[in-house]
Amino acid sequence: MKIIIFNLLALLILSCDTPSHVLPQKAENKTIIPSTNKQNKMKVQDVFVLICTDKMSECRDYYVTNFGFELSFESTIYTQLTIPSENGGAFSLALMPPDNPFTAEFKDVFNGKGAYVTIQVEHADTLYKRLKESGAPIITDIYDAPWGQRHFVTKDPNGTIVDVVQSIDVVDGYYDKYQVKGN
Repeated sequence: MKIIIFNLLALLILSCDTPSHVLPQKAENKTIIPSTNKQNKMKVQDVFVLICTDKMSECRDYYVTNFGFELSFESTIYTQLTIPSENGGAFSLALMPPDNPFTAEFKDVFNGKGAYVTIQVEHADTLYKRLKESGAPIITDIYDAPWGQRHFVTKDPNGTIVDVVQSIDVVDGYYDKYQVKGN
């Protein structure tokens, strides 16, 4: 099963050093504007979500078992999971306990509110059935959303919301009321 994590922050950061001809210029009903500040372009080596959790092994097992992430590094103070993307790159997710030796900004256990991990897959129904049968928590049952996703929502052992999506056709006219003026 091919899995893609789509993260707007990653897209924005990666666009800083990606030639504009590589980026999609016009997605259905939305425009993506590449960075025009050539002076501040940098080479990005990786962009990943880091979750501070007191449930390191449970979260590791959740992402490895349910989504096929691979363990790329593991210690008692930091674990990094990686999954290849279909374009040859890879996406990472990191876990760190609150008693880590790093700076004070990395001490608060994430409470599951305000940030979400979105995992885009080829076949959401297959994964939904597998997660449901395994007993993984299903927060929102699978359905077709008018904005062009078949999706369901689950939660990792730390409480991080995981939005699983499959691209489908957007309902005609859905984005009309959300258009940015001038696009």
